[in-house]
This record gives sequence, structure tokens and C-alpha cells, in this order.
Amino acid sequence: SCGHLVDAFTIGVSIADIVTDVLVLLEFKRLEYTNFFMASSAVFAVSQVSYAFLFTATFAAHHAPRMRCVVFLAALPFGQLVPLFTWLEALHIPSIEQAMRRLGLRPTGDSNTAGLC
Repeated sequence: SCGHLVDAFTIGVSIADIVTDVLVLLEFKRLEYTNFFMASSAVFAVSQVSYAFLFTATFAAHHAPRMRCVVFLAALPFGQLVPLFTWLEALHIPSIEQAMRRLGLRPTGDSNTAGLC
């Protein structure tokens, strides 16, 4: 269906965005464009932190602050993949929801889901 094509396109663009961001960073470093490298690294770092925060607020808001910090730090290296995971989680695939629950995360389909909104 058309919806699946849009999803596939969106996923492809998201992955390409991550890859090109990293490639541009590496190119700036290789060419010794220090200011561009530093600015791009800062933007990348802010987005990593933002996505890790989104993940934590969406799926671990029910935990005590210490555990939310653990989840945040665990999500931080994978921050750029959070939008893809969020899309996948929204499909409410039973095996993914079970794995999330085993990890102490709360899928959005569960009742009493706490988040930012």
C-alpha cells in the first residue's frame, strides 16, 4: 500500500541522514576545517542528547530518577536511531513490546503510559 511506501521512504531518508551527517563530519576533520568540524560535532551531540531524552521520557518515565538516568545513558550512543525505533515501536509488534517490558521499558500501547505530553 501507499502507506508502506511512505514508511519505507521515510526510513531510507532517516538512515541516509545519519550516514551523511557522519560522512560530512569525517570530511571536515580530514580537510582540517576545524570550525566546521566543531560546529557540526556540537549539533550532532545535541541531537544525540535530545533523542536519548525523548527515548527516556517516552519509554522510561515511570521509573525513579536514577533508573531514568541509566536508561538515558544506555540510549545515548544510539540517539540517532531513536526516531526509527519510535516508528517501529508504534507498530505495536508483540515481540518488540515484550522485549521492552523485559528491559523495564513501557511501550506506548500500554495503559498509564507516562511521557512528556
